[in-house]
Amino acid sequence: MDECISRFAQEQREACELYEVLLTLADSGLCDEDYLRGVGKLEDIAADKSLVPYLLARYHYTAENYNAADEWMKQALFYRPIEFTYWQFMLKICEKLGDKKRLYYFSTLLIDCGQNGGRLSVPLDDEEVLQIIGQASLNPTSVPFIKKIFYQDGKLISDGDNLAGSYLDTADKGQYRRFCGVYNSRGWINTRAYLASLLGDMHAVPHGYCEFPFDVMKCREERLVHMECPPGKACVLAIAAEKSYQRLNFTAEDITRHLEAGQWEFAFYRFEEGRTTIASESPFQIAEPVWLEHSPHRRKLVLNILADGLGWQVLKGQGYQAVPNIMKFFQEGVIFDNNFSVAEFTYPSLASIETGCYPYHTQIFNDNVPVHLPESFYTLSEQMKAKGYYCVNLMCDSAGMYNGVMRGFDRCVVNQITCHSYEAVNRCIEHLDAFRETDNYVFIHVSDSHPFNSNVQLAAHTQTALPWQERILEEYDNSVFKKKNTMNMTDNQYNIRQLDRNLGMLLAYVQEHYAEDEYVVNLYSDHGVSVYDSEPYLLSENQVGAALMMRGAGVPRLGLVEELTSVMDLYPLLGKVLGFAVPKYVDARLPKVMGGPGRQYAVSMSIFPGQTFKLCLRDSVYEFRLESAAQTEVSGRVNLSNFAAHIYRRNDRQEIMDKAIRERFMKEALRHMHSFVYFKEGEEAE
Repeated sequence: MDECISRFAQEQREACELYEVLLTLADSGLCDEDYLRGVGKLEDIAADKSLVPYLLARYHYTAENYNAADEWMKQALFYRPIEFTYWQFMLKICEKLGDKKRLYYFSTLLIDCGQNGGRLSVPLDDEEVLQIIGQASLNPTSVPFIKKIFYQDGKLISDGDNLAGSYLDTADKGQYRRFCGVYNSRGWINTRAYLASLLGDMHAVPHGYCEFPFDVMKCREERLVHMECPPGKACVLAIAAEKSYQRLNFTAEDITRHLEAGQWEFAFYRFEEGRTTIASESPFQIAEPVWLEHSPHRRKLVLNILADGLGWQVLKGQGYQAVPNIMKFFQEGVIFDNNFSVAEFTYPSLASIETGCYPYHTQIFNDNVPVHLPESFYTLSEQMKAKGYYCVNLMCDSAGMYNGVMRGFDRCVVNQITCHSYEAVNRCIEHLDAFRETDNYVFIHVSDSHPFNSNVQLAAHTQTALPWQERILEEYDNSVFKKKNTMNMTDNQYNIRQLDRNLGMLLAYVQEHYAEDEYVVNLYSDHGVSVYDSEPYLLSENQVGAALMMRGAGVPRLGLVEELTSVMDLYPLLGKVLGFAVPKYVDARLPKVMGGPGRQYAVSMSIFPGQTFKLCLRDSVYEFRLESAAQTEVSGRVNLSNFAAHIYRRNDRQEIMDKAIRERFMKEALRHMHSFVYFKEGEEAE
C-alpha cells in the first residue's frame, strides 16, 4: 500500500471507530461533556466534514433544542446532502418543528431511494406540498417537469406533468420568482400553451417534449402595474398572460390601448419617459425591467457558448479540419489546446464550470437525486447579474435549473434532449438585435457535437453516406460511453462541421456589430467523446479532452497555447477579463498566460453511483489513473480499501513504474479524494 494512503487509511479507521462510539452514545441519549470532548477530537481527525455537525445536531436534539439541531443539520447536509441517515434524522427534527413541507420533502427522498417502506399520507388539497413531493421524486435534470398526484378511477396515481403556467420552485421566495412559460418567438399565440396542457394531460415523459421549448423568467404576479420611466430613460418589460386571449390594457396620459395576449407566452413592451398603467381583470406575470443603458464598467456583450461534447483533443489530432470558422475567430484570442473537463458527462461538469469547484465540493454528481447548490457558492451568472448585465440563457438543456447552477439568469429558454446550434444561433441574433441598447450576458448550450442514443434521429448525411450494414449497429448502448464504429464517427464529424457552420454565422455577426473592445466571446465544452477510442477508458483524453477558448476585450492574442488547463478555469478567466472578484474557495486556477499561477494537474473524475470511482490526473508528461474496486454509493462515498493505480506517458501510452512519480501523483490524488473515501476494516489496497 502507498505510504500516504496507508497513513490516511489508519487515521480514518480511528475516526470511524470514534464516530461509532459517539453515535452509540447519541442513540442512548448520553450526550454529555464527555460526548462533546469526543466530538472535538473527531473534528481533528475526520476527513468527512459532515460527521461533526451531525453529531452536534444529535446533541442539541437530545437537549430538546430542535432549532439548534436544525441549524447543525444544515451544515451536515452542506457537506453531504445525499445521506440516508441524515435524511432520517431530518424527519425527526421537522416533526418536532412542525415543518411539514420539509418533512414531506425528506420522506419523499427516502421513499424514492428505497429507504422508507412506510406509506406517505399525501394532502391532496395542499398544492405547495404536492409540488414539493413532485420535485423531490423526479430526476433533477428534467425541467420543467414534476410528478403530480391525483385520483383516477378511484385510485391514487402519481404521474408526470409539466409546470407551464406555474412557478418553478416552491423554495424560491424572492420578489421575482422563476415562472415557467412557453416559448413562442413568432408563432400563432396560445397554440403552445394548448400543446403544453395537452402533453401534461397525457402525462408525457420529458422525452415526449423534445424540441418543445419552455420560457422560464423571473417574474412577479400582478393585476395592476404602474410603470414610471425617468426623463431620458427607457426600459423593456416582459409580460405573460394567465389566460388565453387575455386582455391587457395600457394607459398613459390620454392614450389607451389594449391587446389580447397569448397564454403563458412572454412578449416584450418598451416604455419611455412618463407613467404607464398596465391592467387586466386576470393576473399576469411581469418580469424585472430591463433598463436600456450601457456602462463603461461592463462590456456590451459577453457570450458563452457551451458546445456539449465537443472533443477538442480529437479535433486537435485531426488538424482542426472540421472547425475552420471556430479556429479563424479564436486564433485572434487564446485557444487552450491542452484542456480537460472535470467530469465525463454534463450534469456534474456544468456545475463545476459555473462555480469553479470540483464535484466533491458542489456535491452535484448524482443526476437521480435532487441537490440544491448552497447559496454560499457564487455562480458565473450571479457574478454577471451583480455587475448589472441582462443575463439570458437562450438555449438551456435544463441540467442546471432545479439544482441552482443557473440561478443568476433572468431568463432561461429550456429545450429537451436536443439543443440544435442553428436554433440557438437564431435566438441569439434575434435577442441581440432586440436588446442592443443594454449590456448582455448571453449563454447558449448547443448539442450538435454530442453523440446521442438510438432514439434520436441521425443526420440525413449519415443516413445516406453509409451502407445500411454500417448505419444499423449490432447493438445499441445508451450510456455516456459510446463505442467506436463508423456510424458514430461519421455522424459526429458531420455534426461538428454543421456546428462550425452555424457558429460561424454568429461569430461573424459579433464582429460586424461590435468593436473588439466591446465584447468577450467564450467557447468551451463540458466533456469530449469516446467514439474515437479503441480503449474503453471512461476518462480518456478523447472523452474528457474539452474545448476552452476566448476572444475579445482584455484577452491577449496568443492563438494556440499548450498550457495545461481545466475547463472550470473559465471562472477565474472571466473574473480576470470582466473585473469580478473570484472567491477564495474556488478550485479553478487562472492560467499562467493570463497572469495567474496556472495548474500542475488537470483533474478529471467520475463519481457515478453504481459504478466504480475513477480519478485521472494529467500533468504535461504523465497520466495517472486510479480506480476503486468498490462501486460508488448513492451518497458519493467510496470504499477505497481496494483500488488499482497506473501511470502512463501521455505521448506514447507507455506504462511508468517509477516509485517517486507514483508517490507524487498519489499525494495529489488523496487531496481530491480524502473527503469522500473510507476504508472498511480488514481490506487492503493493492
